Amino acid sequence: MSEDVGAVGHQAVDASVDEECHLLGIVDGPHVHGQPDRVRASHQARGGDHQRPTTVGYLQGHRPVPGEPSAPYDSPELAKPTYSPHAFIETAKGTIEIELTVLDAPQTVQNFITLARKGYFNGLQIHRVVPNFVVQDGDPRGDGSGGPGYSIRDELNDRPFLRGTVGMALSGPDTGGSQFFIAHSPQPHLDAKYTVFGQVVNGMEVVDRLRQLDVIERIRIWDGKEMR
Repeated sequence: MSEDVGAVGHQAVDASVDEECHLLGIVDGPHVHGQPDRVRASHQARGGDHQRPTTVGYLQGHRPVPGEPSAPYDSPELAKPTYSPHAFIETAKGTIEIELTVLDAPQTVQNFITLARKGYFNGLQIHRVVPNFVVQDGDPRGDGSGGPGYSIRDELNDRPFLRGTVGMALSGPDTGGSQFFIAHSPQPHLDAKYTVFGQVVNGMEVVDRLRQLDVIERIRIWDGKEMR
């Protein structure tokens, strides 16, 4: 590999690592190009490869215990769903329709539906937009560190992160709660590292128009019987 190509490759990896650090909520401590020292050191120790840097060092002693599942795993709506619920995210710029992947991430979908029907997301600002990467929301604090007061277990699955894929934001294993993101474009470095629980089926042009501080007016759920 030539020096010039190698330099470009390292810049691309730096950007990828930097974006993923924000998704993970790793924002404290000294940074190098937006990366915590331990993340960058891990990356360099592997010779600058394109693998995801480990974040375990950040989580020791700080990982919350996941709460009880929102529904029993053997409940009919999770074990044998008769429909794929759809979420409708309403904004001033239009509506985004998401098909929720209840078969691949049943508890994550159930948690999202429960929060949406409580009105949890209503009025929340989009707190993060990275062009050609993600739109992120679901934080009542608005600074990327908020959540519902509990965490849920990861449900990593085989679904890839494509344009319009919806995933749970994390600060480490089993730390999801309410923050979610929608991918602007394919993000293969996120595959099997974040729970995929939905896919935009209508309104991707609305996702492209969203900007930081835009507001989710409300999220309604179609459960096969009613919209609420």
